[in-house]
Amino acid sequence: MLKTLVFFTCFLFLTSLSNAQDSITKPESENESEIIVLDEIPIYPGCERKRSNKKLKKCMSDKISKFITKNYNLDVFKSLDLPASDYTVYIIFKLNKEGEIIEAKARGPHPKLEKEAVRVINSLPKMTPGKIKGKPVIIPYSIPVYLSNR
Repeated sequence: MLKTLVFFTCFLFLTSLSNAQDSITKPESENESEIIVLDEIPIYPGCERKRSNKKLKKCMSDKISKFITKNYNLDVFKSLDLPASDYTVYIIFKLNKEGEIIEAKARGPHPKLEKEAVRVINSLPKMTPGKIKGKPVIIPYSIPVYLSNR
């Protein structure tokens, strides 16, 4: 009998995750080494009441993880008959200036798993975008999705 467990971890794909400040790099065309600090980080629906950036990031991470867990169709994974092992599908996407998901891509052990991951990410709800000096900015994200059929 095939058992499947799904674990998700979400984190902001930024210059330094260990840095206490939230920052993004400017596009390559401007200056690759310059780092910009976000004045306001993106907010997932339902996280608005959190006050600190640390709590907002945790809330967003938790909500996205729950959303993926609820909406990822595990039948796609089970139908592939992959050897018993752990697998990871890496998803990258951007949250645009309107708080919508754009440019979602995935890399994983099978094209069907990638397609399912992109489908789920593209169905995330609209969010409050991150801001610098009061202006919305595009923010890149990366999410590893862990699958196991042991």
